[in-house]
Amino acid sequence: MILKVIPFAFVGPGWSSAANLSVCIATHSSVNRMQSLAELLLSWKAAASVAVFVSGPDVQIVQLFLGYLQFCYPEALLRVSIHLIHSVERPPVESSLPVGKKYDCKVHPEKFLEELSPDIGMSMEGKNETETVYPQNILRNSAIRMCPTEWIMTVDVDMLPPPSLHRRLENFFAQKENGNCSKCAFALPTYEVKPPNGLATPLEMAETLPNTKEDLLRLIKKKSARPFHIKIFKKNQETSKLSRWEKLPRLPNDDIHVAYVVNYSFWYEPVFVAKRGFPPFDERFLGFGMTRNTQAYEMFLAGYQFKLLDNAFLVHWGFQEMKRRPAWRLKQTAANYNLFKNWLLEKTIRYDSDPLNLTHKIVKNQEKRRFRVTMDKKEG
Repeated sequence: MILKVIPFAFVGPGWSSAANLSVCIATHSSVNRMQSLAELLLSWKAAASVAVFVSGPDVQIVQLFLGYLQFCYPEALLRVSIHLIHSVERPPVESSLPVGKKYDCKVHPEKFLEELSPDIGMSMEGKNETETVYPQNILRNSAIRMCPTEWIMTVDVDMLPPPSLHRRLENFFAQKENGNCSKCAFALPTYEVKPPNGLATPLEMAETLPNTKEDLLRLIKKKSARPFHIKIFKKNQETSKLSRWEKLPRLPNDDIHVAYVVNYSFWYEPVFVAKRGFPPFDERFLGFGMTRNTQAYEMFLAGYQFKLLDNAFLVHWGFQEMKRRPAWRLKQTAANYNLFKNWLLEKTIRYDSDPLNLTHKIVKNQEKRRFRVTMDKKEG
């Protein structure tokens, strides 16, 4: 699949001023998941770089959705840049836009997107992910490249920051011991939180987010919050030792500080803030499986330390439960795991390091020798 990037397809009026801040959020979305953007951008009051995967008439849906946000939630688009990515086989196409379309701000973003489908004819890959493999690592890297700041936080579009997080991160990086750490990856605990009843507006949902650790701990105590992916992939956050994080002594203010250094283990999928220049997400992994944890492992090989932040966290609305995965997703995961075997050997040789002895555990010695011979021939 050959992709084309249309950078800065939309730039908010406050983008240039946000570039003077320390941290930018980099995120990605398919067209049918763009409803999450409104809440994310209302919660994050600093620069945001968003890569959106489009195909065919999808670009028209993006245009109308941005018009809806500009009319109903102008604050959401103030500091954002949006970049479109499409396959060359399915480029954006012109279609007749509804004339004189009025934006009803009482309509929830999710409902607004659903209503656009019969108007324009959303392409199949906008409705489900069986037609085209979603290239999330390519999207992540594209969003990262377009960030204007020194520090970058790569999140999925449904991971929401507390409204005050941007300001407290600014204060955190103003301290020399934090701002000068070139090989620090400051990880943020991520939690699932039960949403309020009813289909609230993005602004109402943003205002409902827990803003402080104390708010989050109260939700945990009421069993209304729990670690992200704890039921479907426990290892996602397990390395962060969040039960320890929850019991840390409370400081007199809500300033962000380092709670402790994480003892890295494979399968860890931290959401972190790091200085520009950290290892990119490997774009050979398409779809689902091995996309985020491989990047974290390469950072570990490259000498980065994961430091868990206190008084900082991210929220995902809703408890996720284990359910049967669709066949297309299992196929993508299997393909990425097969690719991972060679990827692991490549990184072991590149960094001349295998600190967790993963090649012995995952790849047969014979395969390792065969791969080394191949690499030697290429390099020779």
